[in-house]
Order: sequence, then C-alpha cells, then structure tokens
Amino acid sequence: MPQGCSASGAVPDAGKVAFLFSGQGSQYPGMGSDIAMAFPAARAVWDIAASHPVTGPLKLHKLSFPPAAFDQVEFGNQQQALTLMQHAQPAIAAVSLAHLALLEDLGLEAEMTGGHSFGEIMALHYAGAFDRDAALTIAAARGREMAAAAQTTQGAMLAVQCTAERIAPLVREIGNGLVIANDNGPSQVALSGPLDAIQQAEQRCASEGIKARRLPVATAFHSAIVEPAVAPFRST
Repeated sequence: MPQGCSASGAVPDAGKVAFLFSGQGSQYPGMGSDIAMAFPAARAVWDIAASHPVTGPLKLHKLSFPPAAFDQVEFGNQQQALTLMQHAQPAIAAVSLAHLALLEDLGLEAEMTGGHSFGEIMALHYAGAFDRDAALTIAAARGREMAAAAQTTQGAMLAVQCTAERIAPLVREIGNGLVIANDNGPSQVALSGPLDAIQQAEQRCASEGIKARRLPVATAFHSAIVEPAVAPFRST
C-alpha cells in the first residue's frame, strides 16, 4: 500500500466529509500524473483543459507533465515555468478538477468544502457557484491578472514556524509592505511582501532561532503588491 494511505475493514463513524483545496505553492512537475494515467475520468479533465478556449493555449498538460529531466538545470526550468502565476493557478485548477472527477466516479461527496488562498476558487466551484469550464476561466484570469500586477515590484513569501503574536513585532519593525498574509495555525504563519523585506525577515528569523523557509511562489500573495489585480479580476 502506498505510503501515507491506510485501509480498514471496520465500519466508519458516521462523520461528515469535507474537501479542502490547496493554493499556489503546492504545484510541482508531475502533479496529478498518477491518477491521470490510471483513471479515464481524471485524464478526461486534462483533455478538456487542453481544448478549453482560455486554458488550451497554455498547454497545461505539457507544463504539469513535462518530459523527464536529466539534469538539475532542466528540472529547475520546468519548476520555474510551472511556478509562474499564469501557469500555476490554472494547472492547480486542472489537478483539482481531475481529483473531483475521480471522487465523483467513486461516489464520494463532501458535505462541506474550503480552500486555502487560490483553493477558495475550487471550493466555490464544488459548492456550485460556477461550472467546470468557468472554474478554468476564472483560474486562468486570476493567475494572469496577478502576474500583471506583480510586474512592478518583486515579491516573495516566507513560512515561519511560530505564532502570529511572536512574529508580529518583527513584521512591524521591518515594515516596507511586509505583512502576515496567512495565520495558518499555532505553529505556522506566512509572511508576504517585497523581496527585500522578506530577505530581512528571513535573516532576522535565523538570528532569533525561528525556523523559516521561502515558499515556492512567484510573488507576494495577500499583500499590496497584487492589489492592482482586484479590479480587473472582479470584472472577469
């Protein structure tokens, strides 16, 4: 049995099922390839994305399932191409839709749903706010507008293993557009802002013994850097 999976013959508790959708930063070359190769329902979603009027020209299948890389440079280029906002967000949408197609085939339904950052788009889709084609259109538009908004200032994000209360004084001290973007829980927050502010925060965390790592994202999500994307995205 694959690592991380478990099974039991016992009758499950009559609890509720929830689907949680991930956001940008979760992308990686090869994501979703296993179920796409094994299950026609999942594979069909990638065919739909390839023929979609908006996502078709992006060739999401080639970005998500690139040829095998034979050196670190080639692999790095593949990762970088997929990390671009205009690619990552619709590609994550396609993976999510493929998972949903498989779950539907299995007869599994959720009674509630939620999403982290971009994942909110897919949670809204599952909740019935818009259909599959619209989900791909919206995902592509969100990535495209955010990429355009981020052209003026280079941004980054930093995952920090501490409470929001502990890191807040450091964020205020550094300033320069640095914000607590996500309070993920009692042991992790995500900082977002201009690259130089993130670099300062990273250095300060290291000097104060706080574990921190840079997130694989193309800009500073949930910060003022991407605010110019709001108006054009709202009109999508």
